Amino acid sequence: MEAATPPDGPYDADAPEAVDPDAAAAADASRVADVPVVSAPDDGPLAPGSGSTTTILDELRKRRQQIGDPTATVILPVNGYGGRLLARYRKLPLRDVVQARKKISKRNPDETTAALTLAANVLIDACEAFMVTLEPGANPVELQTTVEEFGADPIRYEPRLARALAFDDKLAQLPGPPRAVDVVRMTFDNTYALFDHFNSYDEWLKNAAAEDDESF
Repeated sequence: MEAATPPDGPYDADAPEAVDPDAAAAADASRVADVPVVSAPDDGPLAPGSGSTTTILDELRKRRQQIGDPTATVILPVNGYGGRLLARYRKLPLRDVVQARKKISKRNPDETTAALTLAANVLIDACEAFMVTLEPGANPVELQTTVEEFGADPIRYEPRLARALAFDDKLAQLPGPPRAVDVVRMTFDNTYALFDHFNSYDEWLKNAAAEDDESF
């Protein structure tokens, strides 16, 4: 599967952008929002003895189709924004994640830095669009549709997100052109929140990813 390239901050598995944990804001566990993971629909466990064999097999077949759908996406709330800011992610091939993990680990001997760098780069590569709920409980809409100046293209980890969240001035003070990894760090502004969001995506992948490598 060909990975999408995020604007203004391409994810290059051969040269992953490192995240410096010391550059992040002081971790404050109280800021990590206790938000539910939005995952694939689940109708609950199959009750023993309930329904016919045909009904049970139909249910199992339906769930397998959901697991194996390569086009499936997930919408996850971004920690710290009260459920009003969300991100939609696509599936990434396991091979891509494993290769990125190896390269990042070699270039970042510090385990914390390596873990943060992997989390940030995976989220950058998988993100399709940021979304918002205009009212509590309302269906989310893509963020760019709420502000005309943002244009029609979906907003990802990029300068438009920085403008939307009012940290574009801070981003502009960093040396060099804006990097997607810096937008990730400033969006969460909390390493615990970043890890928690990445883990939510990772858990969804475990239940929904279609394995494209049949070598095993």
